[in-house]
Amino acid sequence: MKTYKSLLIGGLLGIMSQTALAQKAGDMVTGNVSDDIEGLMMANVTEVDASNRIVSHTSTDINGNFSFRIKNPKNKIRVSYSGYQTVTIPINGFKYNIRLKSIATIKEVVVKAQKVTPAMSGLPIPERELSMASQRLDMKDFEGLAMTSVDEALQGQIAGLDIIANSGDLGAGSTMRLRGVSSINGSSEPLIVVNGNPFKHESQNFDYTNSSNEQYAELLNVNPNDIESITVIKDAAGTAIWGAEGANGVIEIKTKRGQKGKTRFSYAYSATLTNQPKGMRMLDGDHYTMLMKEAYFNPRLNDAASDIVEFNYDPSFSEYEQYNNNTDWNKAVDKLGLQQQHTVTVNGGGEKANFPISATYDHQTGSVIAQKLQRFSTRVALDYYISDRITAVTNFDMTYTKNHKNMDGLKEIAYKKMPNLSIYEQDENGNDTDRYYHLIGYSSGLKDQFDLVNPVASAYEALKNESTYKITPEFILRYKLLGTDSERHRLDYEGKILFDIFNSYNDTFYPSSLVTSGWGSNENNRSTSSTGKNTNISTEHRLTYMPHFNNKNHSLMTMFKFRLNTGKSTNQNTTIYGLPHGNITNTSVDGQIPNQGVGYGTGKGRSILMNLVAHYAFKERYIVDVTLTRNSSSKFGDDKRWGTFPAISGKWIVSDEPWLKDIKWLENLAFRPGWGIAGNEPLKEGLYYSKY
Repeated sequence: MKTYKSLLIGGLLGIMSQTALAQKAGDMVTGNVSDDIEGLMMANVTEVDASNRIVSHTSTDINGNFSFRIKNPKNKIRVSYSGYQTVTIPINGFKYNIRLKSIATIKEVVVKAQKVTPAMSGLPIPERELSMASQRLDMKDFEGLAMTSVDEALQGQIAGLDIIANSGDLGAGSTMRLRGVSSINGSSEPLIVVNGNPFKHESQNFDYTNSSNEQYAELLNVNPNDIESITVIKDAAGTAIWGAEGANGVIEIKTKRGQKGKTRFSYAYSATLTNQPKGMRMLDGDHYTMLMKEAYFNPRLNDAASDIVEFNYDPSFSEYEQYNNNTDWNKAVDKLGLQQQHTVTVNGGGEKANFPISATYDHQTGSVIAQKLQRFSTRVALDYYISDRITAVTNFDMTYTKNHKNMDGLKEIAYKKMPNLSIYEQDENGNDTDRYYHLIGYSSGLKDQFDLVNPVASAYEALKNESTYKITPEFILRYKLLGTDSERHRLDYEGKILFDIFNSYNDTFYPSSLVTSGWGSNENNRSTSSTGKNTNISTEHRLTYMPHFNNKNHSLMTMFKFRLNTGKSTNQNTTIYGLPHGNITNTSVDGQIPNQGVGYGTGKGRSILMNLVAHYAFKERYIVDVTLTRNSSSKFGDDKRWGTFPAISGKWIVSDEPWLKDIKWLENLAFRPGWGIAGNEPLKEGLYYSKY
């Protein structure tokens, strides 16, 4: 009995010893990797978790030995080497001798790669199978070029896209027309889509017909340095997926993502000089004075009127020195503009996550005096791989713009202002003083000139400042429900939520020194302050099903998408005039309030969009695409709350037919018919109500 007790106690001590030696995170494991003859050098030894992600890695030395610290004893060790079978074993010890078996015969492996365009419909459609009219730009072709907005990148690059600068003012943006689309009372601008999200403020009742150039340009504040590609969709078969928003065409922007590898840091600087083109040749002051005499004082060319003509231009006239100049007003308001851009980018990633971080600072002075724009934009994107089937994505974009503008249209005034007038008040000897000159003594004969302000004085004395903030955080979850094997049926889910926050602050001041209509005008020392705050929340759920066919001639992709938008906005403005001094511009100071000088408004809106998309290809040369979109918006009337937007398109790649294979000079010939219905929603909420 004593002998058995001793054996039993020894067994328990052995178990306790094994428990005490149980592995934990951070323990060192060692081993050797060999074949039937010798150790294998540079064999890959990795620690993989339950999701097959590599969490630790090393390689063998010249004798096949390895060592590394484990992250989790519940993981496994995987050993791979070219020409040998891969081995995966659990971690249950501290030392391993692993023998790999040689693969006597390696089967032929054929790798096929083709570009896909998921942006257009949400499906990974091969680029050659696209049946919609579209054109794609790769932003790598624009590296090193100075651009501050998307419209500058598209200028002259897209067939059928007309881009015209609204004005020479900083931040004014451009007018875009795709295939000549136009509207009498609606928007004619194409829809801007960034990473699948419509880039506009649904909640602020954006009025395209009455908005200023700068307001629409705010919709294009995407840093070109962060863009990977731009796709322009031109026909209704492609734009029907956007329902009541795609009638004018769609410009889809895809931004850059992080790349696996070592962290890379880059800095880019660009500088661009701008100037106003030489316009019409204008009269100088002497010639203009001669013609003005005839036009205003002697329209019938009567010699008897010559004495009257000379009366107002006698040197004894008190304003004589102000009217005997040769002023080039265009030259006075033009200057050499400078645009500088600094961009810092950090890009990298590993097995678990990829990230790009970028920051850009723009500083611009316009080609018209007293214009200055500053813009800071930053972007952070993170792709985190929870497993080989689940990915979490976060995006954060922020743009801040501060724009000092001209209150009046200086170039327009410069072409109309009399060139014999002086910019500054002059003394009796014709020397300029430090005060700007304005017409005095109202004359009906010079009414048009009294209505024109001194453009140089307006540039430096009037104030028009605008500040905007745009913040768009986004959260995305992707889940491959049926796995990642392309040789089996696949069902992928993507859900996301986007917050779009846009705030604007505008302050203007018009001093009495620029007002020529007298002290009774409510334009004297007039100050205005306005703010607008807009918040839009968008949620989207997408299911993509791609069945597997044993017959490789068939290919099918289907997608269902549900999108819900809801937003609200508030705005207020205050205007006062008659402030006591030109240095006092705050609207909180006591002053006179004109009619409708104080205003406040709120708004809200909602919309729902549902898509059903199918793409079928037979032998990769007979393609059919079908889209059905249902769209509802609070901008629609009660009796037409929902709209239906179907589309169908096809493509026959004729050049892939066997009977054309021998024609070497024919590279790509395709027949592509398409039909679809796209809409253009009302500009504002509640237009179906009657006004009283």
